[in-house]
Amino acid sequence: MLTSLKIENYRCFKSFELESLGRINLLVGKNNSGKTSILEMLEMLLAQNPLKSLEGILERRGEAIEINYHSGNVDSENQSNYLSAQCIFNGRLVIPERKFSTIGESKGIIEKFQVYISDHPDESEERIHFINELNYKLDNGFYVQIIKETNVNEEKAKMSASRQDIERLFLCKVNTLISTSIESNIAKELYGKIMFNAEEDDLLDALQILEPRIERVAPDTSSDFTNFYVKLKSESNRLPLSAMGDGMWRMLSIALTLVTSKGGTVLIDEIDTGLHYTAMVDMWRFIWKVAKKLDVQVFATTHNSDCWQSLAEIAEEEDTSENGITIHRIEKGASRSIVFNEKQMAIAAERGIEVR
Repeated sequence: MLTSLKIENYRCFKSFELESLGRINLLVGKNNSGKTSILEMLEMLLAQNPLKSLEGILERRGEAIEINYHSGNVDSENQSNYLSAQCIFNGRLVIPERKFSTIGESKGIIEKFQVYISDHPDESEERIHFINELNYKLDNGFYVQIIKETNVNEEKAKMSASRQDIERLFLCKVNTLISTSIESNIAKELYGKIMFNAEEDDLLDALQILEPRIERVAPDTSSDFTNFYVKLKSESNRLPLSAMGDGMWRMLSIALTLVTSKGGTVLIDEIDTGLHYTAMVDMWRFIWKVAKKLDVQVFATTHNSDCWQSLAEIAEEEDTSENGITIHRIEKGASRSIVFNEKQMAIAAERGIEVR
């Protein structure tokens, strides 16, 4: 699990740090404070294909433009793809020698992701730690160099990092869930990965938070258009999940993303979207249980006071001594987050102190 994160020159962040990260980390703050940007940097940092993640982020924000680029050897044949550089840099300036980067650390393992703008391609052979290094030529003549690097701080690693820790960061699975939830065809694909496994029972537990009468849930495989159906107690006919409201689909999306991310990281933007405040405590209880069982680290954002107060309740009632639960308040222009640990969260909730 990541214990710290540093962001440089990305969107609204000139320089920003998050420390004391736990198993569950809830990001709160005003609109346009950078909460979603933090999730984006985490996605690119941990993804095995950071270019694909970057392109997906730009498309979700409506910032992507079609360009021609050179991949690897700059003399190679042009390929068409989507990449935009203007909005992703702090200050929205695209000039030579600009870069944005993020560095995450876990038990002495240091993972770095960097996007660098230059007026010439970098074909240096001196870099020895890079997993991925690609050059992309923009239409304006600049080159975008995308680098992913992993190093080990041997002093720290000797004390705490096992071979399994190192391999995990190299092979980390990162799944992102945006505020609009997942598409039905993706949900069907994820469901296929847990069918007849214990995680299928976990999925059912999550849906029963909103409707205790649900006995079974499954996708319809009889047509190309995917629908999910549920079977309710004492009812003979199946019922489309969509007939049970947006909150049910949101809960399915959260649960599917979580139970298919064993040993990885889950990023959830606006986690409370479509969910009533009365479901929040049980939602967090489910997330905490499954995250511990499957060794998943969770990062989520919210604007909702019920959401963070419900998490504070879980932090108080559960044994969070191992890896823990944290709230990070993100303030525009600040250099680091304001961290609330389990005890501070409980005090804030009890005394009505606003943490958002």
